Amino acid sequence: MNSNNYNQGNQNGNQYNNQGYQNNNQYNNGQYNQYSNQNYQNGNQYNGQYNQYNNQYNQNYQNNGQYNNQYNNQYSNQNYQYNNQYNGQNNMYYGGYNGPLKTDRSLFAYIALGIITCGIYDLYVLYDMVKSVNTACAGDGDDLMDFWLALLLTMVTGGIFAYYYYYKIGQKLYNNAGRYGLYFQENGNTILLWMLLGMVSCGICSLIGMYYLLRNTNQLCAAYNAYNLGQMQ
Repeated sequence: MNSNNYNQGNQNGNQYNNQGYQNNNQYNNGQYNQYSNQNYQNGNQYNGQYNQYNNQYNQNYQNNGQYNNQYNNQYSNQNYQYNNQYNGQNNMYYGGYNGPLKTDRSLFAYIALGIITCGIYDLYVLYDMVKSVNTACAGDGDDLMDFWLALLLTMVTGGIFAYYYYYKIGQKLYNNAGRYGLYFQENGNTILLWMLLGMVSCGICSLIGMYYLLRNTNQLCAAYNAYNLGQMQ
């Protein structure tokens, strides 16, 4: 009888151990598999987000590359057209080249000789300036008005037209500087401002405006001469 109870106790113990072992296996396998699957899913999700970020980055990189290519091509084409336009115009000037233009205009001579000749020399300087500027800037579609007609309008308008004429000369020099590889900071508005300030400064500011006109005209004429002499060689 004791032997039977002992055997029954062993069977119950083995059953309990087996059940506990199964439960442990079930718990360990289930939780471990669940945890592994969850980690695997999280890893896949992270990798998916990382791949999505890389794809977006690559797309942005491609878009930037496309934008840069379009910008560079557009900028290059504009420069090419700009250069061709002015090269074509300069080639037309060569056909009408009649010799070098004057490049030594001086503000000192403009003041001194203007005083000595009672302003006659100043009129000659303006006449020669207009003629030279029209020659160097021929083909731009905006020729300056004939000097003598401008002088007549200046007298008729009590000197008002002269300010507009100075503006046109300065603006024409500014607009055509690029065709000869030059750049002038002073445009028509700059010249007009100095000329108007001359009315309240006893003419001193007007001389500054005239200095800019003489200097820029000399530089443009020198570039015109250099270009045409280079074409002749």
